Amino acid sequence: MSNSCIRWLENNDLPSPIFVLDLSEVKRNFNRLKNLYTDINIYYAVKANPNIKIIELLNDLGSSFDCASIEEIKICIDNNVLPAKISYGSTLKKEIDIEKSFKLGVRFFAFDTFEELEKISRKAPGANVFCRLMVPNGGSEWPLSKKFGCNYKLAEKLLTQAKGMMLNPIGVSFHVGSQQMSQITWNKSITIAAKVFRSLAQKNIILNFLNLGGGMPANYKKKVKKNKSYSSNILKSIKR
Repeated sequence: MSNSCIRWLENNDLPSPIFVLDLSEVKRNFNRLKNLYTDINIYYAVKANPNIKIIELLNDLGSSFDCASIEEIKICIDNNVLPAKISYGSTLKKEIDIEKSFKLGVRFFAFDTFEELEKISRKAPGANVFCRLMVPNGGSEWPLSKKFGCNYKLAEKLLTQAKGMMLNPIGVSFHVGSQQMSQITWNKSITIAAKVFRSLAQKNIILNFLNLGGGMPANYKKKVKKNKSYSSNILKSIKR
């Protein structure tokens, strides 16, 4: 907890529970991440904390936003986030929500099944789509590999089909699991993504979008390696 939060709690006697947020810490963390990944756009996962003041601050700092629901999309747009900076990152969306978000100006949609691709093609024609990959989660404290995603061979097939459905296949996403400690897992996942990029290029479908999904570890009960160690490894793996 920051010193500012502690001082505020000491000077404000309010009933518990209470949530106190230091926006200067949010700003510091965003800028630190931006400095570590200079050529990568940061998408804030709104589901982590949809507090309006956080969204306003990050929007002013130049962040983009990853939304998991139409409600999150509306919160962002209602607080002056440009639709072009929003990605609808859920792979399981109601058809009516796809339609609503498309009408609001959102043009980036995730998928991992043919059924989801069909919904997007019907309600968001011409949209940019990216396929969520199933990747190894070894080394994470909270694996997500069985929750979303498809294997890379199916991803290649679906992205090819997307082209024929008048959508714009732009790339892939993955998640290596929350609190991911293993740098090797990052390398394995980026290598899998590279296979999809190369395969599609042979079909004259040039992908240019790689969503790293998150998972960078933070200090909780035990300290982890410095963020620089993870970012350096990730950037080298992307370059390779």
